[in-house]
Amino acid sequence: MFKPVKKPYRILFWATTFQSDIHSFVRYLDAHPDYEIRIALDHPEGFQKEGVQQLLPIKAQMLDKQKKETLLKLKLFRPHALVTDNHFPPLRFGKKLLVLWHGFGWRMDNLSGEFEHVHNNIRRLVGDGKAPNPNFIWQCYGTEDLKYRHRVSGFARENLRIFGSAQADDILNVKIDKKEAAPFYSVDIVNRPNILLGFTWHHGRLLSHWGDDPELFKELFAFGEDIGVNFIVRMHDSFRYDPSYLKELDELIKGYDHVMFKFKDTSQDNLIDILISDVMVSNYSSLINRFYITGRPSIHIFPVRKGEERFVWRRLGGNGKLVEENVHEEFHGWKFPPEMIGGLMVNTMEEFKEAIIRSLREPDCCREKSRKFVEEHMGGADGHICERIEKELRALIER
Repeated sequence: MFKPVKKPYRILFWATTFQSDIHSFVRYLDAHPDYEIRIALDHPEGFQKEGVQQLLPIKAQMLDKQKKETLLKLKLFRPHALVTDNHFPPLRFGKKLLVLWHGFGWRMDNLSGEFEHVHNNIRRLVGDGKAPNPNFIWQCYGTEDLKYRHRVSGFARENLRIFGSAQADDILNVKIDKKEAAPFYSVDIVNRPNILLGFTWHHGRLLSHWGDDPELFKELFAFGEDIGVNFIVRMHDSFRYDPSYLKELDELIKGYDHVMFKFKDTSQDNLIDILISDVMVSNYSSLINRFYITGRPSIHIFPVRKGEERFVWRRLGGNGKLVEENVHEEFHGWKFPPEMIGGLMVNTMEEFKEAIIRSLREPDCCREKSRKFVEEHMGGADGHICERIEKELRALIER
């Protein structure tokens, strides 16, 4: 057991998107007497208005990482350790680094030298991550993820720790009254079942492999109206989509009071969405395997037409422009086969509708399958993951 420190340890969180694991770990340290923290994020004034901050407030100071004066303030803060997700600050802050990666998904994230950039940044901040480094820890979600990070991503085993998902603690322990959350939604989340659609941007237009994308969405939204459900559609950053596609989507929801769209760059939080949703649907975004922790039904849209097992992987530069596009045959770009999931899988619109009906009628239909996936691939979920991360962070600082 660690002794209380005389002066709080100073921790800087540098968040690409303030959500998921990094957000839940901030919440944990924010209530811990041995830590003083600062959070650098995009649009902190917008985050202060989000439902999660109103219902589960974080007291620590939030700074706009896009402002030059923020870098000076953070230098003067003199953090003992830096905690990041999938991007890194331009300056060195502190001598220790903990990386809480932004998600555990199916896609291989080493394509086209992506991790060489990561290694270069780690080396710049605290030294080489490919060799045993007492100043650096990388979060892993489970045994296989640890092996992957060592064998494929190239980190020394000594720098890897199996934590699981910090957000699992909030998903298991936090209880939200839907009536209190209702003002933050444009749909009636209290009196209708809520279906969360969380899509990755990697496959382009979301339903186009089944036919005309706008027409299919019209069909889906009309179906939702008929059966009396809400669709809360969580999209990736808006800049990742063609403006014409965004315009089409905006036109689609006019006249529907049971559909709302949320974009990652303007609605950073996803915790409240997870907590109030009865079912989740995705084309294999890493958000869906966090939803497994709830035990509620999950539906996986196979992201290509059945019989054409190939997909497009896209990479954007720092300015949001497409810099690379690769087509991969037979899902060679994935860590797992697409059948290795914790819920249902669908290949057609009709199967999709049937899966929604089944999920609403059988709310436990995916519970055991989801639990097994979390145990085998995500390090489990027992409600005490943030506690274990804190102990490792303290040991990192005190080494």
